[in-house]
Amino acid sequence: MRSIYLDTARLGQMSPGAVDALTDFVRLTAEEPSGLYFEQFLRNGHDALPECYNRRFPSLKSWRGISGLKQSLTRLVGSPSDCRVLLASRSSQLMQLAAFSQFRICRRVLTTDLNWPAYQKILRREAIRTGGTVEVVPLRHRLLFDRIQMTELIRTVAAEYHCRGCDGLFLPAVDNLGIRLPIRSIVRLIESRRMIRFVTVDGAQAIGHLPLGQLNDVCDLLVAGCHKWLRAYLPMGLAFFARPRSIHFIEQAIEAALQSRRIDDPLLRFTRQIEAEDTDGYSETTNVSSLLSCAGALADIEQTPVSAGERKMIRRSNVRRILEAVCQTPWTPLLPDEGLRSDVVLLQSRRYAVRQAAPDAIREAFRLSGVSLSSYEAGLIRLSMPDEPIADQTLDQVRDALLSVN
Repeated sequence: MRSIYLDTARLGQMSPGAVDALTDFVRLTAEEPSGLYFEQFLRNGHDALPECYNRRFPSLKSWRGISGLKQSLTRLVGSPSDCRVLLASRSSQLMQLAAFSQFRICRRVLTTDLNWPAYQKILRREAIRTGGTVEVVPLRHRLLFDRIQMTELIRTVAAEYHCRGCDGLFLPAVDNLGIRLPIRSIVRLIESRRMIRFVTVDGAQAIGHLPLGQLNDVCDLLVAGCHKWLRAYLPMGLAFFARPRSIHFIEQAIEAALQSRRIDDPLLRFTRQIEAEDTDGYSETTNVSSLLSCAGALADIEQTPVSAGERKMIRRSNVRRILEAVCQTPWTPLLPDEGLRSDVVLLQSRRYAVRQAAPDAIREAFRLSGVSLSSYEAGLIRLSMPDEPIADQTLDQVRDALLSVN
């Protein structure tokens, strides 16, 4: 039985281009370890290699240097060409940078219970260090079980921002259960009455999944990663900033954070040095393979004949088909308001035994039934929709798995 992968909450399924690029890069490092052309290759891309190398390692053609990688990422998120992009070994390092930047000018930052817990802890630590405050608005239960409408959500967040005297905002574009927040509308409503000094957006579940270009003029710093919907597999942190009002401020914050070692990420330091042609020879040795796998995954996206809009339509069609199949099983869809949905289906079991079971046990039961997905407390499971139409046979396999795990 062929396993069905619906689990981008953790590691996305590695794309073919990422596999090929990483394989040829490993071969290159095995046959030409740190050779004469290696630094030029990282800076300028495959054109820096002799032609014989290109023939031996053809999949490295997707690597166009660090600047080329950043340009591809900028196009992917729909940001202007002058958007600044940061690359780091871990997205948590860039979240620390976001918290450091935010609390340099903010004293009270509004968040919600939709935020990723690890990121929330980073924000709280920085707030404590600087004497600031993190305000949390409970939304998840109201969105999933009370089914509040998008307009009410927007008004609620804006009202809490004003009532609590906040001056900063940190929200996920899509939370880990698939709820999509209308960040642009929230920011615009808040700013109609009061300034937001700094807006941070967690785009980990959005990049490669939903369009992000609409956030360019309302978000100061977007933090994401390339190992989920982007399908680069190897974790690498990404950060984007293009809002004119804060570009210079964030650049200053980066330098201050690096110099003070508040941010100590070897890949971030190395890529900035490579681009500036200012490698000092004393930087910490860093693993650069995630750069190549990311470039390969981006090449797959750029070269596919299916447009982003068409992929979106396919995933939405898959959502509808999955929901139709669920009707015949002991699982209930938890659907937020239409405007708050992403390409994720969240289900909850109606069986008491399943609701009491450990999430890992539920996940393992589905794996044995041939379906890889994410599971949570209280019998919740999450299914991420693929970019290809779900075949009838696949749909039957998902339905059988939902019937068997009870």
